[in-house]
Amino acid sequence: MCAAISIISSPANTLSGRQDRIASVGSAAPMLRLITVKAIVVFVASSVLLYCGCGSPNLADEYGRRRGVLASKSVNGTSILASMFESRGWEASSWRRLSPKLKTADTIVWAPDSFSPPSDEQIDWIETWMSEDVGRTLVFIGRDYDAAPAYWRQIKQSATPEDASWINEEAAQADYVAKSDRRAMNDPAECRWFSFAPRKKFKTITSLDSDSGWAQGIDTDKLSIESAATVVAPTDEESQELEVLLRSGGSKGDLLAYRIVKQPGQYGYADRGLSGNVIVVANGSFLLNYPLVNREHRKLAGKLIEQCEYDGPGKVVFLEQTPLRLRIYDTEPDDGVKSGFTMITIWPLGFLIIHLFVLGLFACLITFPIFGRASSLKDLGVADFGKHIDAVGSLVAITRNRDYALERLKHYEEHVRRDRES
Repeated sequence: MCAAISIISSPANTLSGRQDRIASVGSAAPMLRLITVKAIVVFVASSVLLYCGCGSPNLADEYGRRRGVLASKSVNGTSILASMFESRGWEASSWRRLSPKLKTADTIVWAPDSFSPPSDEQIDWIETWMSEDVGRTLVFIGRDYDAAPAYWRQIKQSATPEDASWINEEAAQADYVAKSDRRAMNDPAECRWFSFAPRKKFKTITSLDSDSGWAQGIDTDKLSIESAATVVAPTDEESQELEVLLRSGGSKGDLLAYRIVKQPGQYGYADRGLSGNVIVVANGSFLLNYPLVNREHRKLAGKLIEQCEYDGPGKVVFLEQTPLRLRIYDTEPDDGVKSGFTMITIWPLGFLIIHLFVLGLFACLITFPIFGRASSLKDLGVADFGKHIDAVGSLVAITRNRDYALERLKHYEEHVRRDRES
C-alpha cells in the first residue's frame, strides 16, 4: 500500500491504462503457463530426436553388416555389395547363425567381425551345405581391414582449415581403434581354408595378377587395395583344387583372393557327384561399402559375383557375425522377438509399463487440457480506485526496493495529500 501511493501523482488516464494492463496480464497468466509448458515439451522432444537420430556426427563403422540403419551407412558394411548382387538379379537377404533356414541359399557371403578363423565345426557345416546341391559357393572375407582410417585420410585431403582440427582428431581415433582391433591377430592363425600371419605395416597393392582373368581391364594406378597379412592357401587335401583369382603382381605376390574347388570325395560329395566352391578374400579393402566407391574396386566385385553364378542368379545370404562365436543350430530356434503389445505380458516388465502409462496419462490430463466450457472474466471496471492502488502496489512490490517505496510515500504525504487538505 505504501509503495502504491507514489504513483498517485500521475495523471488519471495513465493510472487507468496501467490498471487495464494489469487486469489483462492476470487473465492471460494461465494461458501463458500452458504455452510455456507445451513449448518446453516440444523442445525436449526435438532435442531427443536430434540426439538419437541424425544429429550424431560420428562415422558409422559397423563391420560386415548389410541390414540396419547404421549398417547400411557404415563404411565397413556390405550393403553396396548386396545391391550389386541384386542388380544382377540375385535375391539378397541376411542371417546371423548357421541353421536350417540358411540351407536354401545358393551363395553365402561371410564377412565376420572377428579375427579368429572359422572353427572346424563351422567349416564342416558350410561344406555339408555345399554338398547338398550343385554350384553352391561360400565367399569368406577376412577381417584384416577397417575402412574408417582410409575414409578420414581421403577427407583430410580436401578439408578446409576450419575443419582440419576435428578431422585430424577423428582420423587419429579411427586409426587407434583399427590398430587396437588388429592386436587380436598378433599371432598366426589357420584353418582348413587358409592360414595367415599378420605384418606390422600395411602394404598398398600397386599391381595385380590372376590365373582367371580378374586382373584384366583393371587400372592398377587407381586401386586402393591394402594388405596387412600373409595369406597362405591350403595345399594338402587331395579332394580339392586351388585357383588363384587375384594376387599382387608377380608369381610370389600376396594372395588377395583364391578359390577352393571341393571335388567329390569329401562330406558327401562322392555319393551325389557334386562340387562346391570356397572363395577366400584376404580382406574387404575392395568389397566393403567405402572401398566400393572406387570404380576399379567395383569391377573386381563384379568379377566376384560372376564367379558365384553357376546357373544364373540365385539366392545370396549375407552371414552377419558379431565378434562373438557364430552359433550352429540343428533346428531353427525361436528368436524371442516380441511386439510392443506382447511385451506387456512379460513380468515384471508389463507391470511397470502399465503403471508408467497410467501415470503418464494423468500427467497429460493435469498439464495440457483446459477443463470445462470457456467463460469470460468478470468486468472489474475502472471506477474502483482501491483496486487500482492494490495493483500499483503489487507492481512496486516486485521491485523489492523499500527505500524507493518510502521515498514515494513521503512525497505523497508532503505534496499530494497537503494539496488536497488545503
